[in-house]
Amino acid sequence: MLGRREFLGTTGLAMLALPASRLAAASIVVSPAGLIFLTIEANGRSAKALVDTGAIRGLQLAEAFARTLGLALADTGQQTQRYQGGPRAVLGASLDTLAFGGATYRGVEALVSPGDIEAIAAQIGEPFDAILGWPMLSKAGFVIDYAAKDLTVRDGPGAGLVLPLAATPLPVTAGTLNGEAVTFLIDTGAPWCNVDAALAGGAAANSRLELPFEIGGKAFSTQFRVKDLTAMTRGIGARAVIGHRFLERFKLMWNPGEHMIRLA
Repeated sequence: MLGRREFLGTTGLAMLALPASRLAAASIVVSPAGLIFLTIEANGRSAKALVDTGAIRGLQLAEAFARTLGLALADTGQQTQRYQGGPRAVLGASLDTLAFGGATYRGVEALVSPGDIEAIAAQIGEPFDAILGWPMLSKAGFVIDYAAKDLTVRDGPGAGLVLPLAATPLPVTAGTLNGEAVTFLIDTGAPWCNVDAALAGGAAANSRLELPFEIGGKAFSTQFRVKDLTAMTRGIGARAVIGHRFLERFKLMWNPGEHMIRLA
């Protein structure tokens, strides 16, 4: 998303509690930039979180929000590297509870990269406090209903276009682009679909191309933005990104037992 994807190791994950009475949908807000935001509760305090299936860190907090919670931050020895800009240190902390989409997680590891979320917020003109990444989101089934504008932590119905996922840390599925076999990152944190410049036939960086592609055995056509995705390809093998402008046509469903995403 927005030149900030990273491919470092994932961190520890939460224990999950899912009382049936709490499986209620949580409203999502789609920003003008084409990003999904959700209200979460971290240690009982509300925060605005970006829902980002393309983020490899389970939960990242803005430094100011982490300080508001009074979290003790410790150096993890890791760094985060975005598409543009230099590396940033990664600090770690622990949350007692994290709640969203009707689910409550306990003993959650949170990461803070000072200035990182703040830089993204400035870039998109949308302040926010946290990023919910794939390792956190994928711990349980969830449904993002774009039309109803809600997210629920539950298994989705067994219907819709089936996208089997590769054995990678992020949701990557195989398909074709302009007739060539490629793999795609399914990324709710990318406003646009993106294609690596090497597949763009010499088109200029940041230009947009209408390209035919196939996922789940079904053919589509949409606009792709041309970007240098070398770091992403090196990290997870994907050479293109399926982003918000395409995903918003569907209901996105994830069931951990199936290891596939469905679009209905």
